[in-house]
Amino acid sequence: MKQIDYNIPIFDDNDEADLNEYSNKMAQAIKEQVDKFGNPLIFKGTVTTSQELPSDAQSGWIYNVSDENKNYIYNGTEWVVYSENIDTTLFINQSTVYYDDLDNIKDKTSYYYTSASATNKPPQANGTNGYVFTQMVNDNVGYQTYKTTTAEYERFKNVTWGEWQEKEKKVTLYENATGSNSNITLNDDVSNYKYLEVFYRDSSNYYGSQKIENPNGKQFEVHTIWANVTETYNTVTIKHTLFRASSKTISYVRSSNITLRPDNGSISQEMDLKQIYITKVVGYK
Repeated sequence: MKQIDYNIPIFDDNDEADLNEYSNKMAQAIKEQVDKFGNPLIFKGTVTTSQELPSDAQSGWIYNVSDENKNYIYNGTEWVVYSENIDTTLFINQSTVYYDDLDNIKDKTSYYYTSASATNKPPQANGTNGYVFTQMVNDNVGYQTYKTTTAEYERFKNVTWGEWQEKEKKVTLYENATGSNSNITLNDDVSNYKYLEVFYRDSSNYYGSQKIENPNGKQFEVHTIWANVTETYNTVTIKHTLFRASSKTISYVRSSNITLRPDNGSISQEMDLKQIYITKVVGYK
């Protein structure tokens, strides 16, 4: 067999189709890559896009990138794709099989329902039974999700299983391509969410986003800054709006436009032009 890319084996025309040998070589190749990240692997949370992955990460940190449906791991130098997310709803029609010890599932890929006496469930689930999906590279490297009727958890294994982490639920509470520069009615109460992510644009179609933790009752500011430079003068324009999140509403509070002229030192301000438009609000539970 040839070894290409990350030492992943492929068959030559003259190779015998020995699937056991191939599986063993594949598992070893993947383990060699995972081992480069060190121990332990730590699941840190979820971000919307890969651009939001932290720049100060440590080797072995793992983040879920929800827009790509992938998990990324930091290898000490850069963020790389670690695994695809698994949609456990694909297994919902399989026969229910009960399982007792989640730490000792050895199957390469399996989907079980836990028994009441099952051990090593997510402590956050408070003993609630659920479906556990396991994907093992080998005995030492793998990934599990645990899904109840109200929540989903996940963890990774590198020699030993890491801690269970609750997967965030993302709910779109408002979406409109044109956006609104005034009061907005949401699909749900913001008190039900750990944080909001607000997407917006200004009247010149410059875009941005803002995250607000524990949003209920909080005011938050969104703004854009852009420069216009010519041969004779240059300006910097700041467009700013203050909103307030409460219950099922995002309310307009006030806005201002500030224009700076670095070439002559002048500053001008205009109030309540309302030139920031919220285009999308996403809640995370």
